Amino acid sequence: MQKEDLKMKRIQYILSAVLLVVFAFTGCIDDDLVKTNDVVEGKPVTVSLKIGYKADADVVVNTRADNTLSDITRLRIFVYDAQGNYMESLNYTGNTASDKITLTETSTTDNGHLYTARFKTTSGIRKLIVVANAGGGYWQTPSLDIENTSYEDMKKAVISLSTNLAVDGVTPFQIVASSQMLLTGCQDGIVFTTDNGVTDINGNKLSPAISLCRAMACITFKIPEKVSNANGIFTPTTYQVYNVPIKTMLSNVERVANGLTSEENFINFASTNVPSVYDGYYTFSFYIPENIYDIVENAKDDNLSMEYKDRDVWMGDKGAVPEEKIWTNAPQYSTFIVLNGTYSETGTHNYTGNVSYTIHLGDFSSSGTPGNFSVERNTSYTYTVNVKGVDKIVVEAKKENEDYQSGAEGQIYDYSQTHYSYELDAHYEQVFLEYDLTAIANTVSEQIGKYNNQTDEEIENAISDQLILIIQSEAMDYNGEEEGKYSTRNKRGTLWPYKIYADAKRNHLSVENAKKQVLDGNDAGTKGFDYKWIEFLPQNDTDISEYPGVSLWSRADVSDLKNGAASVYGTSNENVTENSKYLMDAYDVIVAMGNVVKKIYKGALVSTNNFEEGGTENVDFFTGKGITISKSGSSYVARFTAFVDEYFYYKHPLTGERVTTWNVFTNKIPREMIISMSTNVSNDGNSSYSEVYSYVTQLSMQTFYNSRSINLNGFGIETYNEMPLTFGFGSPVLPADVTLDDSDGRNNQIHLLGHQTTDDNYGSWESYLNLTQNGWLKTVGSTISTHKLDGNDGRGNAYKLQSAYSACLSRNRDLDGNGMIDPNEIRWHLASLNEYIRMGIAANVISSTARLYSGDKNDMTMNGYPSSYIGYGSLYFTSSTSGKRCYWAVEKGSYSSISSSYGEKLPIRCVRVLPAINETQDISSLENIVSASTFEKIDATDNVPIVLKFKNRLVDDLYRQSIFEPLQRHNENGTANSFSEGIFVSSDYLKDDNGYVTYTLGEIIGYQGATERGDTYNNLTYMKIDPCQSYVEGGYNYGWRVPNLVELSAMNAAGIFDDYNDGVACCTYFSNPNVRYGFVKTSLITCPGRYNNQIYSQYRIRCVRDVPAGYFD
Repeated sequence: MQKEDLKMKRIQYILSAVLLVVFAFTGCIDDDLVKTNDVVEGKPVTVSLKIGYKADADVVVNTRADNTLSDITRLRIFVYDAQGNYMESLNYTGNTASDKITLTETSTTDNGHLYTARFKTTSGIRKLIVVANAGGGYWQTPSLDIENTSYEDMKKAVISLSTNLAVDGVTPFQIVASSQMLLTGCQDGIVFTTDNGVTDINGNKLSPAISLCRAMACITFKIPEKVSNANGIFTPTTYQVYNVPIKTMLSNVERVANGLTSEENFINFASTNVPSVYDGYYTFSFYIPENIYDIVENAKDDNLSMEYKDRDVWMGDKGAVPEEKIWTNAPQYSTFIVLNGTYSETGTHNYTGNVSYTIHLGDFSSSGTPGNFSVERNTSYTYTVNVKGVDKIVVEAKKENEDYQSGAEGQIYDYSQTHYSYELDAHYEQVFLEYDLTAIANTVSEQIGKYNNQTDEEIENAISDQLILIIQSEAMDYNGEEEGKYSTRNKRGTLWPYKIYADAKRNHLSVENAKKQVLDGNDAGTKGFDYKWIEFLPQNDTDISEYPGVSLWSRADVSDLKNGAASVYGTSNENVTENSKYLMDAYDVIVAMGNVVKKIYKGALVSTNNFEEGGTENVDFFTGKGITISKSGSSYVARFTAFVDEYFYYKHPLTGERVTTWNVFTNKIPREMIISMSTNVSNDGNSSYSEVYSYVTQLSMQTFYNSRSINLNGFGIETYNEMPLTFGFGSPVLPADVTLDDSDGRNNQIHLLGHQTTDDNYGSWESYLNLTQNGWLKTVGSTISTHKLDGNDGRGNAYKLQSAYSACLSRNRDLDGNGMIDPNEIRWHLASLNEYIRMGIAANVISSTARLYSGDKNDMTMNGYPSSYIGYGSLYFTSSTSGKRCYWAVEKGSYSSISSSYGEKLPIRCVRVLPAINETQDISSLENIVSASTFEKIDATDNVPIVLKFKNRLVDDLYRQSIFEPLQRHNENGTANSFSEGIFVSSDYLKDDNGYVTYTLGEIIGYQGATERGDTYNNLTYMKIDPCQSYVEGGYNYGWRVPNLVELSAMNAAGIFDDYNDGVACCTYFSNPNVRYGFVKTSLITCPGRYNNQIYSQYRIRCVRDVPAGYFD
C-alpha cells in the first residue's frame, strides 16, 4: 500500500497527517569554524542581545506563521567561553531589583515577539544558552551544579514537568498564557565586542543573535462532523493521550532520539472530552514535550517496508487495554492517542456501537514516512480523521480472511433484524420489546435439522446459541471465563443463560444455584453480573405497561442508609405490590423463552394465557411467575415492557458495598443489556460483532462536580431533551407565599406543580402523563433532534399536559404503583437558572451530545440569532422566576425573561440531585439538597483581598495552571476560559486620579473584526490590552489581569457587582463575532453585539489575580 493511499477497500477509517512546517534551524555553530584573531577578551561591556524565534508555521491555515506563545516573562542567559566553560548566568524575572537583565520588547513579526536583552558582561568569544519561561507553571527549574557544568552538558541537561502535572489521568496539556511555554536556544561563536556590540566571528552584526524554540509540540486533531460517502455517523466523545513525556532535554537542535525508554519518564495517559463541533469539525489540540525515535524502516512481522496499517499492530494478552499492549512496530513508549466515540449506521447495515481508534503520532504524511513515530519540539502536527464505516472492526471480529486495521476496535451491534434498539438516557426509561420465538425455532431447525428425536442436549445447545445475554457495566471490572457459560473482560460480560439452566437441569443440579454462581458470583470464583437494572414485565399488548412497583429481587439492601426501602423504593421490603411479583430479570426471561422455543421446535402445545409459559413457577426461574405468549400472524411472540432503572446506585451491584461517593457512577461508560442471536469476538479480544434481537444501552449521568476531594452537593445531567419543541412553558399556579429560587431546582419543581414541599403528595401521575405512552415503542438512536417522546415514528406521546414546567415528570417513576406523585418520587427536575449557568460554564467537560448548545456556532448569522437556533439549544426554559425564565445557553452566562421576539417554545434539561455524604445525609437523601456553587467566597481582610476559591469543587478538566500575566486571547470555549485554584478580586474597579476609568469592549477582548455583519466596522481590529497589569493590592504587585467569563460569572454570583449595574467587562470574546462580540456584566451577564457600535461601548474593569501556588494548602 502506498503511504498516501489510505483509501483501501472497506477501510475502517482514513487518517491524514499534516506537518506544520518548521523553519530552518540556525543550530549551534561548530567551534572549528570560529576565528579567534582580533577578539579582545575580558573587557567590561554592556551588550544588547537581540532574541528572536524559530517559526512554527500553520500549514492548515497556510496564510502566515504563528507568533503565539512567544512572549517572555522570565529569562535566564548562561554564558560560556569559547571552550565551553561556564562563566556566568544572568536573570530576568520582571519583579525584582536584583535582575541583571533589562528586557525590552522591540517588535512583533509573524514569527513572534522580538526582544532586546541588555546586560553587563565582558568582551570575548562566547557560547550562550538562553532559557525563557522556566518556572512558569509547567516546568521545574533544573537542579544542576551550573558552575561545573560545561556548555555541551548543559545543552543535554534534562528538565522535568512540574510534579503536580506528572500524574496519570491529567487533562492533556493546554497553554493559556505565554509564560507556560518553555523557550530555549543556544548559539556558538558569538562575539561581545569592546564597543558593546554583538557580532559573529567575522564581525557581522547579529540580529537576532539567538533564536528560541518552543520546547513542546502542538498536536491538533480534526474529525469532520459529516464525511462524504460515509456509511454512517461517528460522534467522538473522549480521547486519551498515552506515553506523554515528563522530561525533555534543554536543547535538542540535532533532533536526536531522546532515550526515554522507561515508564518513570512518562505519564501513562492524559484524558478529556472532545469539544463541540465548530466550523464543521470536532477539533481539539494539546501540547506535549518532544518524543523522538529513529525511523522504523521495516515492519517486524513480515520484514517488508512499513505501511500505515502496520503502525498500530500489537501483541499481548487477549483484551489488553491500551497501556498493556506490546507494540509490534511502534516504539513501546512512542506517543499515541485513543479516540473514543459512538457509531451508528442505517441502510445496507443497521449498526450501532462504541468504537475506538488508536493513532500513533508522528509524521506519516505524504512528505513523511509510515515508520516515523517521533514528536518534535517547536512543531505543530494536524491529523484529520475520517471515519467511513466499521467494516474493518466487523471483519476482525468475524475473523474473515481480509485485512483489518489494528488501531480500530469496538463493539458493533447489528440490529438489522429487529425494531428494538434503544439508546437511552440516565433517568428512568420504559421500552417495548417483542421476540419472535417461532423465528428462533426455525433457525434452530436450520442448524440441526427439523425435529427428529434429536437429544435434548443438542436442541438446548442450539437454542442457547440463539439467546445470548451481553451485559456491560462499569461495576464489572474483572476478567473471568467458564467455557460455554460466560466470559467477562473489560467491563463487558457474555453469558449463555439457557445453557447454564439446561445443563444444570439435565444433570439434576439446582438450577437456582447454577444461576447464582454466574450472576451473583456464588462459589464460582467470579464476581457476578450487574443485571438488576432492567425489570421485564410480560404482556400481551403492544403499548407501554404501567409500572407495577419495584420488585423485591431488584432491590439492594438499603437498611443501613438514612432512608430505607420505603423511601428509596416506594414500599418496604415486606409490602411490595402484588403486581411487582410478575417482574422478571433478563436471565429468567431468556430461560423462559428458551423453554418455549424448545416446545415450538418439538411441535408441542404452547399456551397463550397470561404468565403461563416458560417453565414451572419457582423451579425453572426465580423472578416473575412466567411469560405471556401471543400470536402475531403465524408466529408465537413474547412481549414485554422493560423498565430501565435510573443510572444511580445505592450499593455496589456486585459486592453490595455501600456507595460513599456518587463519582463511582457519574461520567462512566454506558451500561448495556443485549439479547443476541450471535456474537463473534476478535482473536485479540478487543472487538466484537453481534447480531441482536434487542439492544438497550443507557448513558450515565454527567456532572462537572468533584466529590472525591471535598464533600459537595452536586447534580447530574440528562443527555437528551425528550420533550418536543412544541411546548410552551405553561401556566403553573404557585402555592401562596412561594418564591421560585435561582438555585434549588427540585423545590422549584414541586412548587410549579402547585404544592408545598411538605405536602403528602403532589397530585396524580395521570394528570400530567400518558402512562401507556411514556416510553419508546421502536428503535431510538443518539440523534439529538429525533430523541423526542413526541408520538412519531414509534415514539410514545408521553405528555398529557403539554407544558414544559411539568415535562420532567416523564423522567421519574411511580415507584409504589399507587398512581400518586409521592415526595420521594421527584428524583429528576427542571433545572434552575444557576444550575443551567453551571452547565454552560462546564460545557467543555460535558460530552458533545449532552452540551446544552449542540449546533455549530460558526454557522450562525445575526439575522436569525438566537431564535433560528432554538432547535440546537440556543435558549432554554428554567424553573426560576419569570424574569429569569429563559437561559441563553448559546452565550453560557446570559439569561432573560421569555420573549416572543426570541421564541416562546424552548427546550428543557432535567437534572438530578447528587447528595454529599456526611453526618446528616447520604446517597439516599433527596429533601433540601441544593447543589453547590462553583466557588467558596472568602471575605477580604485588612491585608488580603476578596478570595474566590475554586479548588477541588469541580472535575479536573475545568482547571488550568495558575498564571501571573494576562490570559491569551480566547473565546467562551477556549481553555483560557477556565478556573485556577482561586483568585483574588480587587477591592474596587480600576480608577485613576480622576475617578473610575473605562475601556472599550473591543480593546479588552482584542476584537479582530467580523466578516458578515455588513457594517462599517468589518475591518476594525484591536490589539488586546490588559489595564490590570500595573494594579497593586494586598502586597501583590504583579500578576493582576482582566477576568475571563467563568470568573466574571462567579464574581457576579458572589455579589461582587451588586453596587454597579452599568457594565463590567471580561476578556473573553464570543466565538462568532458576526452575532455577538464579548461578555459583560450589567444587571445580568450579557453578550453585546446586537448593534454594531457596541464594540465601542465603555466598561469598567474589576481586576483579578490567581492565588499563589499552595495558597489553600
